[in-house]
Amino acid sequence: MECVRWYLSFKPTSRNKLHKDAYKNAKERFELKTALLQSARDKAVEIYKSFENVKGKDSELHLRNCCMRFDERSFRFAKENKELTPYWLQLSLSGNRGRTPSPIVFGERRELIKRALDGEYTITDVEMKKPSGQWYAHFILGRKREMPDSPQPVIGIDRGEKSFAVVACLEKRNPYKPRRGMFWSGAEIKALKGKYHHIRRNLGRKKLPQEIEGKLSRKTDQLLHKLANEIVEYASQFKKPVIVLEDLTHIRSQFQKKKKGKKLNRRMNSLPFRKLQDYIEYKVLKKGIAVEYIDPENTTKECHRCGTVNNVSYNRNYWCPNCGLTYHRDLNASINIAQRITSSLGWGTSECPEQPNEVNVAKT
Repeated sequence: MECVRWYLSFKPTSRNKLHKDAYKNAKERFELKTALLQSARDKAVEIYKSFENVKGKDSELHLRNCCMRFDERSFRFAKENKELTPYWLQLSLSGNRGRTPSPIVFGERRELIKRALDGEYTITDVEMKKPSGQWYAHFILGRKREMPDSPQPVIGIDRGEKSFAVVACLEKRNPYKPRRGMFWSGAEIKALKGKYHHIRRNLGRKKLPQEIEGKLSRKTDQLLHKLANEIVEYASQFKKPVIVLEDLTHIRSQFQKKKKGKKLNRRMNSLPFRKLQDYIEYKVLKKGIAVEYIDPENTTKECHRCGTVNNVSYNRNYWCPNCGLTYHRDLNASINIAQRITSSLGWGTSECPEQPNEVNVAKT
């Protein structure tokens, strides 16, 4: 906690900058393992950024208590034959003492820990908290679903500003004829974001008050859960499906570099693409459906029929001058996303396919 408090004195908003400015001094000042120093650094950034979002005019940050986070480098959890308790957590605290063993007593969630020890889940992190004089350990579990050896359909999902999510499905028996696709415009989410943007402007503030921001967040989450559930329901109708998403890491910073205009930048930055991705991923993993990520380069510009890369400008209909294909722009992108996986699986041939039959589209 003292290390976190010391890091907070730098008023950190960036992990990279804080690491550059303070890590060497922290290593000399505190006798902690490298993993714990990095964990304290990340926790300090989280705390200060949260404080910045809710602070008042004359607010000051006073840290009373916080949790200690241990990643896989600094803890070991195992079941042992001991009388006190069979579950023991060994934590790496300082650089000289090795690992400190601690007995663990579980409550109602013991079944999940048993499944983790059996290999169904992995324990990714452990957070230690002491809210009222007694230590509590919070285990963060993860599970990765590997892509099946012979997936039946591959489902590509494109996300964008006009059509918030578009789904297309390709099957091995006929990979050039997409199955029935689905569109989600995201109109309710866009309208909600626009409404609260005008509220903020009318209040003359850079950020919404905390209670209004919380209301916006809850409404947005509700709509995202509904959309993610519909996508999962679509995928669940197939046997052994694989869902494919674009890796949109740093997409906002890349979009801003293109200088498309302040208004369009605001609209793009307000759309919760990453949160939708997280909801889809954890929901499909619970269903036992694998998720794969691909490089998003040229998924919108590439013709899914002949592979030619064309400029698309602002036209919502995609037209390829090479093969004459005319298609919905976002549906073409979702098919390209799916084809990045089907091509690696060897579906189809290297020859140019025939014009696909008309795709049935269900709009929601």
